[in-house]
Formats: sequence, structure tokens, C-alpha cells
Amino acid sequence: MKEKNQLSPMMRRYLEIKEQYKDAILLFRLGDFYEMFFDDAVTASDFLNLTLTGRDCGLEERAPMCGVPYHAVDNYIKKLIDGGFKVAICEQLNTPEEAQKGKQLDRDVVRVITAGTVVEDSLLPEKDNNYIASVYVSDKGFGLAWADMSTGEFCLFENDAKNPDVLDDVLASISPCQTIINSKGDGIVLNSVMSGRLKRPETYFDWAFSFDNAEKTLLKQLGVKTLEPFECADKKLAISAGGALVEYMLQTGKRDLSHINKINFVRNDSFMLIDVNTRRNLELTETMHEGKRFGSLLWLLDKTVTSMGARLIKNWIEKPLVSAKSISARLNAVEAIANDKENLSYLRESLRGIRDIERLSARIAYGNTNPRDLISIGETLKALPLVKSVAKCFDDKTITKIANTIVTNDKLSDKIFAAIDEKAGASIKDGQFIREGFDKRLDEYRNAKKEGTVWLANLEAAEKENTGIKNLKVGYNKIFGYYIEVSKSYIDLVPQEYIRKQTLANGERYITPELKELEEKVLGAHDKILALEAKLFENIRTQIGAQVERVQQTANAVAAIDVLQSFAAVSLRNNYCRPTVDLGDIIEISEGRHPVVEQMLRGAPFVPNDVLLDN
Repeated sequence: MKEKNQLSPMMRRYLEIKEQYKDAILLFRLGDFYEMFFDDAVTASDFLNLTLTGRDCGLEERAPMCGVPYHAVDNYIKKLIDGGFKVAICEQLNTPEEAQKGKQLDRDVVRVITAGTVVEDSLLPEKDNNYIASVYVSDKGFGLAWADMSTGEFCLFENDAKNPDVLDDVLASISPCQTIINSKGDGIVLNSVMSGRLKRPETYFDWAFSFDNAEKTLLKQLGVKTLEPFECADKKLAISAGGALVEYMLQTGKRDLSHINKINFVRNDSFMLIDVNTRRNLELTETMHEGKRFGSLLWLLDKTVTSMGARLIKNWIEKPLVSAKSISARLNAVEAIANDKENLSYLRESLRGIRDIERLSARIAYGNTNPRDLISIGETLKALPLVKSVAKCFDDKTITKIANTIVTNDKLSDKIFAAIDEKAGASIKDGQFIREGFDKRLDEYRNAKKEGTVWLANLEAAEKENTGIKNLKVGYNKIFGYYIEVSKSYIDLVPQEYIRKQTLANGERYITPELKELEEKVLGAHDKILALEAKLFENIRTQIGAQVERVQQTANAVAAIDVLQSFAAVSLRNNYCRPTVDLGDIIEISEGRHPVVEQMLRGAPFVPNDVLLDN
């Protein structure tokens, strides 16, 4: 306690926050840097190869310290996450200007980033889902939930088997990058964990898994009074896992999760369970020895155009259908596309205008978006009508049904392009992203700023003329505002009305009443511009946010159409034929070719084989 009292106020606040996030690397915002102190600094400096320095903290010994620039923080966060660390982001909650007016400059954690709660594009693999899973183990079996916070996908599963192999097989089909589990499941032996395929589950609070708490959490998240519409109201094990997962995501993200707005309850017979070893030997999505995409079935079949399609085709390969009716419906769609080569070409070309609206809509709902994201959404909205019309040209009811769920919105895309400058940067903070002519008040503020800048240039020229100081200049910095700078060799020419503001090694800085008046006009206009641009941006974001469910629906439809055309394109390229799938006891393959081996031969002849399997 004695040492704590000796600490500076800032360092005391740091330790108060660190106490709440002992298991995370705390990135503490100080101006343009995120700093780390004490043990975090020692750990991070070694892992990230940063220079370890020190900072006066009120104690006899300086606090170990290292830091990274705020504009490059994503690169360092990714390295920490990939290294198995959690990262707590601590931001300044008010501005230095507010602090100067008597308010304390306070800081607090605004988000905890873990492997499964990443939403930033720069930290995510484009073609892979980023699942976080939750497991509830009981004497009656297990419940499983998984979600992708970057897309809004949320699934539940339940099984009464006490054999952990079933859980292992389902987890292997999902490949979560992070898993939480209740204390009863702590220590459960999973082959996928033992082999290093999946990370060891981390134990989470049992109260979050209790059925009553979990059900309330899910009902509140989904904004419903019952879970019956999602066909899982009686699935207590799954609900326990799902409620705990939502609680975890809310506590770490500390943001709105409105894009997670429905449950997909996955039934035991929805897809084929493939054990870990078989999945590995089949090389469905990666090769057995090197763990690479090249040489896998996914590598062969993925000719998708969109990021959403690339993620879905992997999902379909990981979870093969087992219903003959569903398989036939999918094959009908592929056949219809393959039989219409001209429209297949048009479809592939139209899909190139589609951006990753699945993840963009999630960032909109999460409040983590920027002007470039809005432009991407606008471009996609412009491209959707063509995708929809081309897709409906194929003679297949499944494709037509999917295409009809694509929602177009020309008015919203027009609004986006009318408001957002296509050349705008990714930062809201810097402004200059709202188009001229979109808002009358904004144009007035910008004109005032331009006039103020001209006034300042004229003032500098006039003062040089009046004083005879040839190297006099009008400058600006964030601390002192605008100033007149004079080198020491001309100090004797400085007029009496100049008010000394700051002494430098080579000169002096002054202000005058006229300069102060101009400063208020220029900076006042600048602040108003930034505030109004942010407000206009938020209005558009809110309009898009209100359409999140429709955007997600559209994204799912586009992804499915993209995967179906990919299957058709590969079939045509490799001269595949359509199989007949039924519930009979015989499997007969005539002149069968191993798809991957054939392609890996690179032109060498492949000898086809016949197969007959019966009782």
C-alpha cells in the first residue's frame, strides 16, 4: 500500500485496470502510442522484438516499458493473438482538451481481443471462418455452440452421448480457433487437442453455463420471448453452451452484437460426422503432412469468386450432407449451371463486383466501420441486381429460390455514393470523407476554414512587411495553437504588442490579438467539420445497420450461388459426370478418377478404376 501511494496517478490507474485483466496483455493508450508496463512490457518486448525502456512511475526504480504506434497496432495485436495471448485495449475516454478544462483524463478497457473474438479484416483470414466455440459437459451428454463474430453466424448442437469422441468429431468439423468450457468438462481428453489440431479449451464461469442464466442471455440477445422459432427450446444442453458463449462475447467485446440475431440449430443427422483421423487422412481442407491448402480437396474444388463463397465451400466440404434428397437438390443446381455455360460465364463476372458484405455488415453492427467499408457496401449494392437476374436465368428451382432472397437497395447505394468520397481514407478521425455538396452546413464550415487559411497566409506576409523580419513565420502545434515565430537574430525588431508565448533554443514564439481571433475561426471551423462529418457518417451507418438482417440474408444467398457455380465450373473443366445418389445398398463407380491425384499428375495419364461395393 505504501508503494502504491508513491505511484503517479496515471500509473495507479494502470495497475487498477491491470488487476481486472490479469490474463491479458494490457495496451495502455498514451497519446499516439499504446504502452505496456511492468511484466507485460517484459513479455511483449521479448515476444514482439521491441526495445524495452523505462518510465518514471514514482518508485525508486523505473517501470519497465515498451510501446507501439497506434496506427500500426493491428500488426502487433495479430502477432500476440497468433502467439496465444489475450489483448486488452485501454483507451482514453476523454480528450486532452477536456482534461485541461478540469476533467481528469480517464482511461479504461474498451475491448478484450482473443483468437475467437477478432472482427478486423486485417487480423482475419479472408477465406476461413473464425469460429469461437462453447462446450457444456454434463452427465447427460454435451451441448455445443459456435459463432463467428466477424459474420454473425451462430449455431447450436446437442448430443446425449457421453463418449468424448462424438464431441471431438463435431469440433473437428468446425475447427474453432478458441473454445470455452464449463468446469465439469475441464480436463476432458480430446484427440484433436492432443494432436495439436485444436487449442485446449479454457474454463469459463459456471454461472454463465447455468440453464436459467444461459436462456435469459439468449432471449435478450435475440430479442424474443421464446426459443421455439429456432427449434431448440427443449435443448437445455445446447442452450447452456450458447448462453455462455454470448455472455463471453459480450464481456470481451463490450460492444453491440446485434448482427448475431438468429440461431441455427444443427441436428445430429444434418451432416456426416467424420472422426479426426479419417478427416486428416482424407485431406479435405489441408494436406496431411504439411497442413497446406494446396493438394487438398478444397484446393481442387474452390473456384469461388467471393470471400463469402470461399468460406461456405470450406464449410460444405467439412460437413458433407447425408440426406439423399438434399444431395440431389444440390446436384440439380450444379447441373443446371453446368448446362448453361454462357450464363455461368456471366454469373462469374457479375460476382466479381461483390465485396465481403457478410463481414462488412457485422462491422457495421459492431460499430467498427470506416468510410471505405461504406464504399464497399455501396459497390456491392450496385452489383447485386445483375447477380440476381443472371442467377434466375438457370432452370432450377433451388437456384431461383436462393436468388429470390437477394435483397437489392438502389436508394441506399445512391445515398452512400452521394455522401462518401470514393477516394476517402480509412479513418473517420481525419475527416475529409464526405463529398462536397452533400451537406450545406458542412460546405459552409469548409469554406470558412479555407478563408481562415488564406487569412493566416496574408497575416504572415503583412507582419513580415510591417516588422521587417524576413524569416518571420506563422506556425501551429496542438499544444500552443497558432503562433508567430521569430529567430533570435531579429528579436530587437519584435513589436511591443506581440505577447511572448514560448521560448525556443533559436528563437521566440508570440501571439497577437488578431492571430488569436483568426485561430478561433480556423480551429472552430475545423472542429465543426470533424464533428459534422462524424455525425453524417453515423447517420448513414445507422441506416445500413437497420438493414443488417437483410444484408446477412443476401450474403448467405450470394455465397451459396457462388459455391454452386464453383462446383459447376470445376465439373466442366475436369469433365466430371453427375452421380446418381440413392438409399440403395450398392455403390458402383465406373472409370473412377481420384480428383486430387489426377490434378497433381500435371498432365501425366491417370488410369481410371472401377469400384463395386455391395453387401
